[in-house]
Amino acid sequence: MCKMTEWCDKHKEWATISLRLLLAFIFIPAGWGKLMNIAGTTGFFGSLGIPLAGFFAVVVGLVELLGGIAVLIGLATRYASALLSIIMVVALLTAHFDGGQFVNYGKAAVSLLVALSLMFSGEGVLGLERVICKKKK
Repeated sequence: MCKMTEWCDKHKEWATISLRLLLAFIFIPAGWGKLMNIAGTTGFFGSLGIPLAGFFAVVVGLVELLGGIAVLIGLATRYASALLSIIMVVALLTAHFDGGQFVNYGKAAVSLLVALSLMFSGEGVLGLERVICKKKK
């Protein structure tokens, strides 16, 4: 095994930090934007045929904002990532699906895959959840 592979294997938990930062930098501003323009978000959701558009505009905005913050600080990362994954699946099937094909789906697809990766891997190092769990033990 080469030196780089050994070093990378020894430090692979650090990879989650870049994933957490990416997801946070995508979802925190997206959630904030939805909540600051709830009327526009409601109208957009309604135009997509999403039922209870006003209710889901608030729910999605809160999940994106709070989920992004949770992922950023590494607290309840798996749960937040699961919720963000659900939002991205719905986004891909509504806002990014038109006439039987996906359109402008790159950011949504990457967000979904990163969220799924964090759901399975957890917060990694430098996560608040790890600090709290160590204190409990």
